[in-house]
Amino acid sequence: MASSPRDLWSTRWQLFLNEFLKEYGFLPVKNLLAPIISRKIANMMGVLGAFAISSLIHEYLVIANFNIWTGEQSFFFMIHVINLLVFPAFIEPSLRNHDKLPSIPTVTADYVKHFVNNL
Repeated sequence: MASSPRDLWSTRWQLFLNEFLKEYGFLPVKNLLAPIISRKIANMMGVLGAFAISSLIHEYLVIANFNIWTGEQSFFFMIHVINLLVFPAFIEPSLRNHDKLPSIPTVTADYVKHFVNNL
């Protein structure tokens, strides 16, 4: 199970396309913007570029198979880019400040026990 959105998208999902998206999405945008803006912002825009390429591929597949364009794939991927860029800045620091957080299996098991007991 992924520990963060970054862990999900960088090491656990679509490893087959990882190098392709890095080479044709992340690196061109990052290298284009690096001389003009800070490295951190250029990296963020590179991530946006990789997700944009992925959304275009998914939109193409939907259009090719169903002959419709809804924009749902682009919306999905842009929401995930926002999540990837916001999670480390706001949510991860608050998680690091806690000594012991209950694990997801513990929370899930407690929820299931509560649900079963109330049947």
